[in-house]
Amino acid sequence: MSSSLASSYELINDINCDVTPYNSGAGFAPVGGVFNGNLNGNNFSILQLYMSNPVSASDGLFSETNTANIKFITFKNVNLTFNSPGGVVSGSDYGSNFSNLLITGSIYGNNLNNIGGVTSYLEEGKIDNVFVNVNFTITGTSSSNLGGLVGYVALNSKIDNSMVTGKIIGDDNVGGLVGYMYYGSAGIDNSYSNADITGTNLVGGLAGNSYELSLIKNSFFVGNVTGSGPSVGSIFGYGSNGVVVNSFWNNHTNNPNISLGSDSSVDMNPIQDNISYFYDSSNQPLSVWNSSLWEFSGSTLPTLKSFPIGPASVPGICGISNNLCSQGNLNNTADNSTHYLWDCDGFNGGTTISCNQLISQSPNVSSSITLPSIGFFSALVSIVSIFSFLLF
Repeated sequence: MSSSLASSYELINDINCDVTPYNSGAGFAPVGGVFNGNLNGNNFSILQLYMSNPVSASDGLFSETNTANIKFITFKNVNLTFNSPGGVVSGSDYGSNFSNLLITGSIYGNNLNNIGGVTSYLEEGKIDNVFVNVNFTITGTSSSNLGGLVGYVALNSKIDNSMVTGKIIGDDNVGGLVGYMYYGSAGIDNSYSNADITGTNLVGGLAGNSYELSLIKNSFFVGNVTGSGPSVGSIFGYGSNGVVVNSFWNNHTNNPNISLGSDSSVDMNPIQDNISYFYDSSNQPLSVWNSSLWEFSGSTLPTLKSFPIGPASVPGICGISNNLCSQGNLNNTADNSTHYLWDCDGFNGGTTISCNQLISQSPNVSSSITLPSIGFFSALVSIVSIFSFLLF
């Protein structure tokens, strides 16, 4: 794939990355170069993507994207330790569209700038219909620009119809959706965060810092914000000519009793410790949201219709030989006189499957289980055992 970065690709099955050598050591290395092609996941999943301190200028599935289109992919249970600015999908981006993505798992790092659930940096790009449920732990007093979706959002970038849950722990410029929003037409619309956010200074429920006419519109925050510095708020940590229109937060004891820092244009209202207000689609800002994209049950927070809430379940799948699982956790059971017997336990609510193999013969599994094909890149890619894309 790295030798044909302008081409169009699609996933043709789920991909399990929890295989040797990509589930230990350094794990998966980002696709290098600048990807400016198309990737359609066809609603398939990439499971257990693992990275540990990759050696690259920016970290993610792709090291860098430019005017790419990446859509309809679920990243389940990522486990990423970054050594550079990074995001799950792209280490850094200019001008790309990211849509219909679900991302769950954990991200770690120390003394890093620009970390996001989708990408570290977004300029002239768009994020739409994206759900991130990730626990971020970025330690060190030199860390800055950490956001549930994007670390740093710049010129003419848009975030629409997206949501973030999980925990976000950083230092400065920490936000539920965006760490730092900078200058001219950078905007968030019809989105919300229900994350627990912890930082030092410039910490906000939706954005840590908003600068020079960046816009938050028709959005809300209902999580928890904690910070020890002077610029901590339930919408912005600090705003310098940032603009907020028709946006809200749930004002309760775990949040600052202010929405944002000084010198900002304000059109928002606190909802006094009443999270059920945000269950009702007739209330602002939900009344202007697109009901074809959002599910309003009346008894929970709105959800994107494309995605479930919470960490994705991973079912057990029998391996190609006795006492092996191609997915899930191995649980040995006592063999009998004719068969090897073992279980592959799912996790996060995933199902467990019982496996058996005639001694000295090929494995056999329950008739209700079909073994998936092993994932691979096209011949253009060297790491053939991880991803499955069809070049068209």
